[in-house]
Amino acid sequence: MTDASIAMSAPIVSKSDRKLHLQKLYLRYAKYHEVSEHLDGMIRNAKACREGGGFKERALFVIGESNTGKSRMLEELFREKANFQPYQDEEGEWVRPMISIEAPSPCSSRELALKVLKELGAVVRNKRISNPELYDFLKDQLRDQRVEYLHIDEMQDTVLHNTEFAIKSVQSDVKSLLQIKNWPLHAIFSGVTDLEKFIQGGDGQIGNRSNTIRLELLKDPRDLRAAEQILSNIVVKHAGLEPGWAEKDELPARLILAGQGRFGTICDDVKKACFAAIDADRSKVTLSDFEAVYQVRKACLREDNPFRGNKWRDIVPPNALADLRKPVAKRKK
Repeated sequence: MTDASIAMSAPIVSKSDRKLHLQKLYLRYAKYHEVSEHLDGMIRNAKACREGGGFKERALFVIGESNTGKSRMLEELFREKANFQPYQDEEGEWVRPMISIEAPSPCSSRELALKVLKELGAVVRNKRISNPELYDFLKDQLRDQRVEYLHIDEMQDTVLHNTEFAIKSVQSDVKSLLQIKNWPLHAIFSGVTDLEKFIQGGDGQIGNRSNTIRLELLKDPRDLRAAEQILSNIVVKHAGLEPGWAEKDELPARLILAGQGRFGTICDDVKKACFAAIDADRSKVTLSDFEAVYQVRKACLREDNPFRGNKWRDIVPPNALADLRKPVAKRKK
């Protein structure tokens, strides 16, 4: 399910070099290839639209829980696709066919447009410009600067803290960006699961013009093999260390529980356990290393650490600090 996207191209000697290599390391997994295929389809559709054809689905939503790897995955894919890279046209002018921003928070329709315009280097001189005029100006800039692909991360902020009217306003204006006259802009929106409200809400026009990919959490026992591959890739292949745990320790399952199924969290926990071994000049990564990493991250009681004892399956990671909750005093009558 995973494969390493960064290979060790030279001998790594110092501790800092070894740790930097692990920090830069990105592991691909099954969804990476699925999202890649969707982006390739988007590139083909943009070309077809320019030639008078194409489908109306010009948006891709990538949704998943926090730290499931959405943003890093998209960064890697955007870097990989030639059609997303800046280029010089026949007159020597540099063109950016893709721009990527993080949605402002809170995110109104107006704030979103201004953030995109800022990325384009376009100045809005009329501070009293109406919303329709603002979006007309934005569309002109996107077309004139030949931006074919727009990525907005943390897009769920359009539905957080906003009124129903404000949400519908963003939906309407985003839909209009996908209908620019004589310019087939395509968009990628990424965010946590609250983004579903943006896709399904309103009159359904956004949903009808988009495809959606969900990044699921890793689950035990379904994804034990994936957790094993993460361990093997990071610990052995890239850190150059040896496993210091036994099969009976069920480390892959403990990792999934400790990381609450989040791919990014699981990878980070494994890397940090390797750091502990590297710093201690050890050749093996042990269960105790994972225990220490989790302890720093969650500040839980010793008995609430998934990498300790035999009753770890009963642990609920979101309750790591539950013992600090003070009981509510009853009001005296």
